[in-house]
Amino acid sequence: MEGAGKRPAGRKLPEGAERAAFERCLKVLRAQRSDTEMFAALLLITKLVKAENMKSEDRHRIFEAVGFKFVNRLLNTETAPEDCDEHMFHSVALTLLACFSTDPRLTNHPEMLNKVPILANVILLPRQVSSLTDVQQGMVMDAYETLQGLASTEAGRSHLCYQATESLVTVVKDKLMGYDKSHTLLCFLLHHNAEELWTSQSDSLNDLLQKLASDFKEFQDEEKFKMCGVLNSLLSVASWVPDNSLPEWAANLYSTLSCVLQNKLGEEQRDGCLQLAATMLHHYGASWVPTHSEGHRKSFLLLVNLAGIEVRMILETMSPEKQLSKAAVLCSCFMILEQCTQIMICNTEIGLQQDEIYQLHNVLTAAFGAAIYHLKSVTPEQIDDPVIICCVRALFMWLAEETAMLKTDVIEILPFLLGVGKLSLENTGTRNDSKQIALPEVVFQHVVREDLLKLFLPGLCHLTAEKGPREVVLRNDGMGLLVTYAEHLLTNRHTSEKKQDTESSLLTLCNIFLNVTLEDRSSVAKYKEFRDLIKILSTAVFTSDEDSNLLNLHFALVVVAILRLLSVDKGQEFFNIFIMHKCFGRVLRFALPLLYQASGTLNALMPAEIEGTVRSGVTRIGERLWLLIHDDLVIDDSLKNVSCLLIQCLNECSKIHRWIASCLLDAGWTQQEESTLTSQVALTYRLEQKSKSKQSWLINLVCPKEHHSCEQAISLAGQQYNGKPVSSGRKSRL
Repeated sequence: MEGAGKRPAGRKLPEGAERAAFERCLKVLRAQRSDTEMFAALLLITKLVKAENMKSEDRHRIFEAVGFKFVNRLLNTETAPEDCDEHMFHSVALTLLACFSTDPRLTNHPEMLNKVPILANVILLPRQVSSLTDVQQGMVMDAYETLQGLASTEAGRSHLCYQATESLVTVVKDKLMGYDKSHTLLCFLLHHNAEELWTSQSDSLNDLLQKLASDFKEFQDEEKFKMCGVLNSLLSVASWVPDNSLPEWAANLYSTLSCVLQNKLGEEQRDGCLQLAATMLHHYGASWVPTHSEGHRKSFLLLVNLAGIEVRMILETMSPEKQLSKAAVLCSCFMILEQCTQIMICNTEIGLQQDEIYQLHNVLTAAFGAAIYHLKSVTPEQIDDPVIICCVRALFMWLAEETAMLKTDVIEILPFLLGVGKLSLENTGTRNDSKQIALPEVVFQHVVREDLLKLFLPGLCHLTAEKGPREVVLRNDGMGLLVTYAEHLLTNRHTSEKKQDTESSLLTLCNIFLNVTLEDRSSVAKYKEFRDLIKILSTAVFTSDEDSNLLNLHFALVVVAILRLLSVDKGQEFFNIFIMHKCFGRVLRFALPLLYQASGTLNALMPAEIEGTVRSGVTRIGERLWLLIHDDLVIDDSLKNVSCLLIQCLNECSKIHRWIASCLLDAGWTQQEESTLTSQVALTYRLEQKSKSKQSWLINLVCPKEHHSCEQAISLAGQQYNGKPVSSGRKSRL
């Protein structure tokens, strides 16, 4: 650490003599005979040692000898002795603070944190005077060193956000002394405390970015691309930006980049522009591209084409060493392809024409073909590489919408992709809160390591619907991974900040499980994870909130889809009967009402003779059942399909596990509701081609011991309703 000013090197004492002098100075400081002696001892200490060479225990010994009280006195002293620099006392105080800031035990001390406003004023000294003295230069450097130490803690960064940001922005805008250090501190705050910084200092940050964007537009020499690099360095590390509206500087950047990319550029210049464009697309998505403008659409097409070509050039023609040197731009290109995939899905945002979509699809197919070819040669040790993660992330987004193209190649690398998903799950929730001023070496590194398995779920849902890829998933412990992930999501469902995303992922997982259980019956007996899934999902229904009905419906469907394939002795080993009673009771209570609530057309569609009976208050069940049986109602298709599939599986399941009918009845289906339900079935007897599973399940549920007589009663009621006989040789249908 430099001391009070820019000090000459002088002769260095031997190590033993230096240690002896240091101990003598500490002895004087502890004695505290007078301020003059203490000050002289401190001056000598700053000349003897530098903070970075000083051991942690020695720094703490200085603090114990001096304390903050004496430092505060130095900072508050406005006059200096004759023949001394006027800032001498302040300089020594700042040197001590810089020394203390390297001790982790002191960086969170309130006395250190309340010095942030003083430090913020000190770094503006180059703006206040035309020429800095050596002492003043040392003060500025010590102030930066202290700020860097404080930025290593959460409390310190929070104080910097509120009390030092304006000074840091001023230094960067005006390119004052300490420009690089201010720039690094801003990047660090944007990376770790982006939301807090933007919320409290949005005006200052927007002013800075507006100034940099203006310089990027106006400069017509190498400074133009330096500004591009500065903008990207600030924005690419930001973990959050306001998304309420597109700021003016962001719109200006799109116009400038569009013009620049249409020119012949050198490799470094093109790479910088692609990285900045990827950063903006990552933060603002389709809203960054101006809507319904042919010129801007053409610019977007050019950008995606350049990114696709860059991916193919790097992966197909460059050596591994060269690829490593292009890691940052390669990650940026994958981010552009990822955002392009999302924009194509939401085409209304920028109004792409059909031929433009076709062109983009070809570019993406070629780029991901190269990416898949590259992934085939990746070793397990390389899975955690940022470039590989960016590549896989973009591929997952592509597979969520397109599994027909490149299917054979995708199936070949499925084991590798599952391995990436497993690694992502193992790393979920782990953050690198480094105590050092260390920023991501590759752009988007703070994002690409987020929950990758969540991005893979839609693609897996498409793939497991087909026999070939489904078998690959099962052979490579895919069920174990997915069941573990389901348990992880359920454990964190109520604590997650993005509850809606979590529930959406759980619904997709349920669809994957159904793909396997309904399409590959033998897998249920073969893989023990299905029995684990019964426990996990039935417990989730049992402990769920009332507002999770749709999700619980899917959970119950997966459970009965598995149970129907397990024998009695195999099934009951893996669940708690009490929980099962509650699980199915809760599901049944909302499954049929949901159908009723989902349809807003009951009054218009129900025949008058049925409506009168239902409205008489005989029962609510008849009304709900009428909606369930009448497939011609206009209701939510997904809800209707899941409910009907649940009934079908319950029918199969109840024939094997007789306890299901009894537990459903015990859960609230009383004898009165049973008899009413039987009578109401006759009122809905108007279509002969209804599902056999519905009739069978209702008969099993209502009167499991008297199937024949119940069926006859329903048939007779149907004859009376339709006014015509039913052939004795044909079974009735609900």
